[in-house]
Amino acid sequence: MRKSIAFLDLLLQSTIDGKPLSNEDIREEVDTFMFEGHDTTTSGLAHTLYLLARHPNAQQKAYEEVQQVLNKSKTEPITMKDLQNLKYLECVIKEALRLHPSVPLVTRVSEEEFKIGDFTLPRNTHVILPLYAVGRDPEYFSNPDDFLPERFLSENTTKMHPFAFVPFSAGPRNCVGQKFAMLEMKMIIGKVLRDYEILPLGPDIMPIMSLILRSTTGMNLGLKPRA
Repeated sequence: MRKSIAFLDLLLQSTIDGKPLSNEDIREEVDTFMFEGHDTTTSGLAHTLYLLARHPNAQQKAYEEVQQVLNKSKTEPITMKDLQNLKYLECVIKEALRLHPSVPLVTRVSEEEFKIGDFTLPRNTHVILPLYAVGRDPEYFSNPDDFLPERFLSENTTKMHPFAFVPFSAGPRNCVGQKFAMLEMKMIIGKVLRDYEILPLGPDIMPIMSLILRSTTGMNLGLKPRA
């Protein structure tokens, strides 16, 4: 059996051009993993709960699924199979990330000259990809500003352009932790739905673009214990 290696041990053993990583290199890698695994997931969780609070029909559907899938004692562990069976809740999270991607902008640098439509971008061009706008493109999403989790049901995604929905970016530099992040959000939101009704209290969000999508008014909602 292959022995698992801790992340820090892996970095200590890694090399670039035959040379070990410097302390600064290792620190930057750790900062990246901490940043990606903390702030981004928090933003995704907050926006999903906020949208569920303001869309009671979607919340009820998600709650009924959670009750069916997680119909066990609260002391029993939630398994990977349980999380995989939360199909509708996954649609809810994806729709929340479409409307409010945790990282609203990503950047790339072109390695060679290429064309986009009638425009030619030279080599070493800095390209900004506005994921916040990409997810609201009416060419790919009807009623783009509406919260409609059903659009991500498997039967509705077969014709979706593979790069229309990319909240975790795409290609060789996409988010390495996206599967874990999705499982983490399903776990937390599933437990919240199981124990609480989420209520629409407080002001609406006012998005502000930064490294992580935030709101100047906070994320306001209420929790009511379920009977």
